[in-house]
Amino acid sequence: MKAISLDGLAKYLKDKKKILVSGPCRSGTTICSHILLDYLDREFIESFREYDDSENTKYYATSFYNFLLINDNMDDYICHGPHFSPFLTFVPKDVTIVFMRRNPEDVSKSAYSLEDGKWSDGYYSYHTECVIDVKDAPKFRKMRYGEKVYFAWDNYQKPKMNNYIEVDYNILRGHRFFLPKEKRKNFRERQWRE
Repeated sequence: MKAISLDGLAKYLKDKKKILVSGPCRSGTTICSHILLDYLDREFIESFREYDDSENTKYYATSFYNFLLINDNMDDYICHGPHFSPFLTFVPKDVTIVFMRRNPEDVSKSAYSLEDGKWSDGYYSYHTECVIDVKDAPKFRKMRYGEKVYFAWDNYQKPKMNNYIEVDYNILRGHRFFLPKEKRKNFRERQWRE
């Protein structure tokens, strides 16, 4: 299923108690997580503790294993977990995955701006290869990071799952938290603004 609007997404997720926002790093997972918190009354789990010291974050999942432990002990939450994308087929069935879709070239450009003019695409690629079949390895290695995550998702993960909804990055544009490109100054602050 694909969300076609923010209101539609919020309505779909209203009765879902456990939500994991994932997809490639730099695909809009952070802003989507915060927008969902604006719509839904849930606890927030941040997957990168070192980057988030906000008061609304009481729980952290620094590894997929920690996420599974937290999942067993919490009844409702929104977890921001882009680096969990290789493990999505292992997410418990009572968790709804919000999978972010963004133009892979924009994902790469965002990674580029994050690293002060250096391409950091390789840094984000390390964890994706564990998902694919060996026969796809040659073409897979030629892809950029965003393409790799979407290739793995579309060809290997999504066909095995039914507890997800795909969200196009562009539907986030209408929310008051979303900043247009020309107003973004610093990606190091986890894309969040005061």
